[in-house]
Amino acid sequence: MAGTEGSDKIRFRSIPEGKGGTYTINIRDPNVIHHIGTTGLVTCVGVYCKLPDDRHFLAHINVSIKDPEPGNTIRDCPDEEVGQEIRDYVIETLQEYTTKERWSPNDTIAKASLLVACPEMEDMSGIESIKQTGWYVARGVRDFFNIPGAIIHEKRGFIVDLRDGSVEWLSYDLDAGAELLTRYEEIPETSVGQWSRAW
Repeated sequence: MAGTEGSDKIRFRSIPEGKGGTYTINIRDPNVIHHIGTTGLVTCVGVYCKLPDDRHFLAHINVSIKDPEPGNTIRDCPDEEVGQEIRDYVIETLQEYTTKERWSPNDTIAKASLLVACPEMEDMSGIESIKQTGWYVARGVRDFFNIPGAIIHEKRGFIVDLRDGSVEWLSYDLDAGAELLTRYEEIPETSVGQWSRAW
């Protein structure tokens, strides 16, 4: 593993909130950035899968509920009907996107490498838990890939080494996540599509 000082940090393509895309990365080229990831997940959902032909998909999907107060958003989903709309939106968006990018969620490589992360899918602070937007986004992702039992990792983010598929998870503990990022240098990814929607 590389050191932790300045240019010795491991560089990774960092996908910001509400963004994502399909990336062609030649993992045999030593001069290419071989790590990709996303950080800062709360109710957002991070999704990654490997595709054939040196391609990789990663998105930081952000869905929120509009608050009557300008500039505010709500994380709690008001009811199952809105939740179903969010799930359907995720599936429809992924279907349109994968058709355009010419890859299939049924590909065995994609299914085997699928990562889904969301640290806060339910609000547990009250008497009963309330499903948050991330719960329905994650459900939509699992339904799209037809893996209803796919594990949703309760992590704030992840970094994937594309050469061997190994994953470093950013803990929900902010201090632990900060310590992990001292070993990595975020290279913001600018060639990204839109993966954000408010209800």
